[in-house]
Amino acid sequence: MTELLQNDTDYKSQFQIMMQRQKKQFEYTILKEEHNGREKTYSIQLSIEGVEQAVFEHKSKKVAEQRVAQIVLEKLQKLSEN
Repeated sequence: MTELLQNDTDYKSQFQIMMQRQKKQFEYTILKEEHNGREKTYSIQLSIEGVEQAVFEHKSKKVAEQRVAQIVLEKLQKLSEN
């Protein structure tokens, strides 16, 4: 897993590959979509097997999904090291 994190910054794809290898279901959910004038803010939740793993908020849905995937990958890496 460390190898994946170091060699690629497409965390969403890395996460998807990991979940497919482990045969686990995952889901990105938009918790909030706020409109502040012309700008939107998205709050994205990432769950594995129905259990919330992390939430990230950003004005870009794509960035929020990438960052929440990165957070979960790093969290899973720390758990695997223990």
